[in-house]
Amino acid sequence: MKREKQRAAFTLLELLVVVGIIAILAGILLPMVGAAFRKAEQATARQAVHAIAAAIEQYQVEYGKLPIANDAQHGAVDGAESHTDVMDALMAKNDDANPKKIIFLQTEKTITGSSYTDPWDEEYLVYLDKDYDQKTQYYTKLIPGVCVVVSKGRDKKEDTDDDVRSFGAQ
Repeated sequence: MKREKQRAAFTLLELLVVVGIIAILAGILLPMVGAAFRKAEQATARQAVHAIAAAIEQYQVEYGKLPIANDAQHGAVDGAESHTDVMDALMAKNDDANPKKIIFLQTEKTITGSSYTDPWDEEYLVYLDKDYDQKTQYYTKLIPGVCVVVSKGRDKKEDTDDDVRSFGAQ
């Protein structure tokens, strides 16, 4: 008597069980991957706000003043300085504001014109100590130091819980 060899194969039920397990695992892991991306965006913004703040402090040490716009047209908007004017001075793109052409802020991120944006494509907000008393006005708070740099965060609204600031615990 000759026995026929049976072919090894998965049954439809076994395949459905495996597909179901994979779907459950994917459902568990996808939120974790999204959370990791959000944390990476916040870390990038945190690094950038601290780099901008350090560049402003270095600018002040070098020139004895802050990169503040002199005319009312490019001055403060709700307390924040013109992003373009400050970034131009820090990146040596404005000879009037930075006559020594020292690059205080370097970035690997592509910059269109003078726009240097956070991970959510919003410009960083820069508040400067205009009266040089080592306290910067940020809304109703006086923050010690020559500047406050802020990223609005994922919700793109200022002064909310997801903002990334150059001061305080982050």
